[in-house]
Parts: sequence; C-alpha cells; structure tokens
Amino acid sequence: MKKKIMVVFIFALVFIAINTITSNAGEQRLNNMEFNVNVKENGDMLITEIWDIYINETNTLFKTFPLDGSYNSITDVQVAEIKNGNEYNFSKANSYEYHVKKDYFQALENPEREFEIAWGVGLDNSSATRKYVITYNVKNHVTLYNDGAEIYWQLIGSRFDVPISKIKGTINIPNGIENKEDLKVWAHGPLNGSINIENVGQVSFSVDDLRKKDFLEIRILMPTNIFKTSSKIKNDNIVEKTIKEETVWANEANELREREAKKQGNIKTVATITAIVLIIGNIVLTLKLTDKVKQTEKKKPEQELKYFRDITNKNSSPAQVAFLHYFSKGKVMGNVGKVISGTILSLTLKSWVEIEVDEKKKITFRFKENGKELTESEKQVLEFLKSATKGGVLKIFKGLIDKEKTEDKNELKLKELENYIKSNYTSTHKLMEELSKSGEKENVKCKNFDLELKKEGDKWVGAITGYSILALLASFIIGFCGLGVLFLILICTVIINIVMLSIIVSRKNGLTQSRNK
Repeated sequence: MKKKIMVVFIFALVFIAINTITSNAGEQRLNNMEFNVNVKENGDMLITEIWDIYINETNTLFKTFPLDGSYNSITDVQVAEIKNGNEYNFSKANSYEYHVKKDYFQALENPEREFEIAWGVGLDNSSATRKYVITYNVKNHVTLYNDGAEIYWQLIGSRFDVPISKIKGTINIPNGIENKEDLKVWAHGPLNGSINIENVGQVSFSVDDLRKKDFLEIRILMPTNIFKTSSKIKNDNIVEKTIKEETVWANEANELREREAKKQGNIKTVATITAIVLIIGNIVLTLKLTDKVKQTEKKKPEQELKYFRDITNKNSSPAQVAFLHYFSKGKVMGNVGKVISGTILSLTLKSWVEIEVDEKKKITFRFKENGKELTESEKQVLEFLKSATKGGVLKIFKGLIDKEKTEDKNELKLKELENYIKSNYTSTHKLMEELSKSGEKENVKCKNFDLELKKEGDKWVGAITGYSILALLASFIIGFCGLGVLFLILICTVIINIVMLSIIVSRKNGLTQSRNK
C-alpha cells in the first residue's frame, strides 16, 4: 500500500513539474522597446522602459541586472500596464517568487545573485499583445575620472531571451556642456544599430531586429564638471584610453560591415546572373510548351447538346458510366453504393435478377439464368449477391439468428443482403475496389479511355510538380535577394509555363475522342 502511495505521489510531482515547465515555456516577442535615460548631476540614472510585447502562454515577465559593482543599487522601481492611454500601476510583492501573481511586481535579488525586476501578466493559457512601462533609478553609476566622466551601461544583456523588432531611445545629459566635441558616444551590439548626438544635452540610439541573447550597451564620455554632486571618483585618466579602445573596436566593426556588404554584393551578383539565365530558360520553355499545346489534341464533343435523355451506349454498365461521370470529380470509390444499386437494376433489365415485393413491402431478389450478356462489373455484383445466399443463407447479425432465412439458394431477401454487407466488410470492400477497376477496364475496351495516354499524362503531372516546386523556390530566393523587378519577370514566366503544363496534362488525362461522341 505504501509503495502505491509513493508511486502516485511521484507521478503527481512529475505532473506538476511538467505543467510548471509548460506554463513558463511560452513565447514572447517585443514588437517595440523604448528607453528614456535621464542622467542626473549626482551620477544616478533614472531609466524608463516601454515594452510593446506579444505574450503567449506566459505568466511572468522579467529583466535582470548583474550585480557587478558598476552601480550601487537599483531603487524606486515601478511597473505599470498601459491600457487605452492610461497607466495602471502594479502592486509590489514583499518576497521573491518564481511565478509572480498577476498585477504584482517584485524588484530584488534573485537566487542567481542578480537584481531582478519581474511582474505577473497572467497569460498562462492564452496570448495577447500588451504594453508595459518600467521605471527604475540606477544609483551612482556615472564614474568621474581626472579627464572626463563615463557612462558605460548595458541596456540589454546577453541573457535576455526575447527577440526585439525595434529599439529606440534617448539619453538626456545634465546641463553644462558647451560644445558637441566635449561629448563622445559609442554603442556596442548589432552592426545595424546607430547612435547620434542630437544636441549638447541629448543622445539618441536605435537598433532593428535584436535577436535573442544579443546585447546592447552604450558608452558616453562627458566633462566631469556637469556632475556637481557625484561621489563616484577614480584617480585615473579615461578619455585617451577609451578613444583608442573604441577606435580598434570601430575598425573591427567596419571591417565586418565591409565583409558583410561584399558578401551581400557577391550574392546579389550571382542571384542577378541566375535570375537572367532562369528567365531566358523559362522563355525558351514557354515557346516549346506553346508548340506542344498546339500539337496536343483538344477533344471536343462532336454534337453540341444542351441535354440528353437516353444513355448513348445502351450496353454501358453503371460502373462504366460512373467511371466517366466521376472522372473529374473524384474516384468511383466514394460513390460505389450508387454503382451497386444501379448494377442490380441493370441485372433485372438483363433478366438475371427478378425483384419481388410482398404485401409487407419486403423485397426479395430471385436469381435467374441465361439472361443477356453481362459486363465484367455486372458479373462481379451478381456473384456478390449469390455469395450472400451460401450456407442456407443463415445470418447471425448482432447476436440474433435471422428467422426469415430461406433454403432456396436462388433467392435473397433485402434484409439478408444488408446483414451480409454489414458483417462481411472485407468482401464488400473488395467488391468496391473491383467495380472501380472494372469501370476503367470496360471504358478501355470500348475505347473511351486510353491507358497509354493516361501514362503519358502521369509523366506530365510529374513534370509540372517538379517544375513548380523548383521554379517557385528559385523565384522566391531571387526575391529574397532584393531583385524585385527580376523576381516579377521570373515569377510571371513560371506562372505562364505552369498554365501551359496544366493544359497539356488536362488533354492527356486518358479520355479519348470516343468519350466525347
């Protein structure tokens, strides 16, 4: 008993653990992230972040800051959600929680010894796009050196696991800078980012498509005299050393950009040549396919009839007619019940089966001999009906014995046929397959259908499939390389060729001119 309780307990723990992982393993994607950094005279930075984020199956969002000594502490944290232009403040939690309750936030050191701002969003089993504003004060970050003051702050860390489509921000510097030359700025991160001095009191930056675990940081050198009350002082020189360091990094970044630009240029050149070759090849193919279409016989009815009442070929079996009727709509298999019913009626017309209805409206099939000549499909249905009479027609259906059985093997009641069909799935399904094949064979025999033409058509089907996949794939690769005009020309030639191939396939479907008489 104790072992059973222990197994159940372990299973429950595993179930809870799996659900916990699932609830925290959702998806997040930042559509837009804005920073507003106000640098104060005492060396603090008041930072506001606005998150426009898509959230799926997630209950908690968070951002962490390393406790690396680059600042004293992070204080005055506030989290709010923006709804319809209004801010709704979250309540502060008093203790650390891995999953923060909805509309609550926490700002404290986590078990991994990082400062963490986290807030509950309450979307465990749903998704939505939400907008949040986070504000916090970074205490005593600006460092004063002998020849300048430095801000070196990582806005997005390399452990941030949410991709960001667009980042932009501003950094507001304290008053006191007279010339732009006294302000030096750098940004580290993706090569597509930019940082600019808007005026002596403001710096702006932007980055597109920051991937997961990419980082973004800013570095700014300023005169020390604008920080009148800062206490973070180092007896060292920073300006010359930083300029040399950043120049090396800038040169490396420029080399990477040049290599990437050259690589993209080479790709574009190859793509251009490939596109031109493909366009020429497609045009040549179009001309050949045009000739092939002209050479391929287009079958037309020899008489234009609005409707007809009688079957054009009185010897046609229902399976043969069904093969032609459902040819463009699908296989006969889906309508085989109608084929069997029609074939039974055909057997009565050809004097092989007689249908009798008694006073109770019960139907009996009586089998006769030496009727008119039967087609293959009619023989198959007749054999199926007779097989239902074998063994004295003793049927056991749903555990009951049919008391209305007859000892005469030349007759079969409709109820017995229904029971036989329900209890003999294999035989019934085999008949369905045989009727489908017989319909085709009978049409081949009377030259309504040509198997060799169908095989040729199947080859063209393979050609159109392979061509469509390869040509469309090549076209979209050309499009992704930024060759808009060539892409449009190429895709037009591809579509024209696919249409041409489709016409050829439609004319080589196996149907002969006899079918249209």
